[in-house]
Amino acid sequence: MTRNASPADKPLSVRQRRFVDHLLQNHSAAEAARRAGYRPVAAKQTGSRLLKRADIQAALAAGRAEAQAPLTRAAVMAELRAVAFSNLADFMRVYPGQKGGVDLTRISRAQAAGLREMTIEDNWTPGGAHRRVVRLRLGPKTYALSRLLAGLPPDPPEGDGAG
Repeated sequence: MTRNASPADKPLSVRQRRFVDHLLQNHSAAEAARRAGYRPVAAKQTGSRLLKRADIQAALAAGRAEAQAPLTRAAVMAELRAVAFSNLADFMRVYPGQKGGVDLTRISRAQAAGLREMTIEDNWTPGGAHRRVVRLRLGPKTYALSRLLAGLPPDPPEGDGAG
């Protein structure tokens, strides 16, 4: 017996995740929909429709719970680790016979934490050809690595006479 997958069974799309993130930043549903990349003319209706979805409500509840969780040294170290070890290769996909491109559909939350900025530009040539340029900027790796290193215990001295 097969059943149709409910929206709660699938992970949120990139736009749905951005919608939730903008809602958690205290934007209205319409503004969150616009900022997430939904059509501006339908943002109010889209925001209202998305708010009724169980998977969106679950993501909002999880986000609120995370925001209210006490800040711990381990949590700070985990964020620093995400920035320090972020890699542009995590966001790139090269498909056979095609140019490479940015693919955010399979990145983890930890990988996304390493992203500092993303800019998307849509350009059209005079002939009408579309070209999308995506620029990613990662967080400051050297700062994150130095902070992580400062929190590590010192290496044991070499040749300590054991053995």
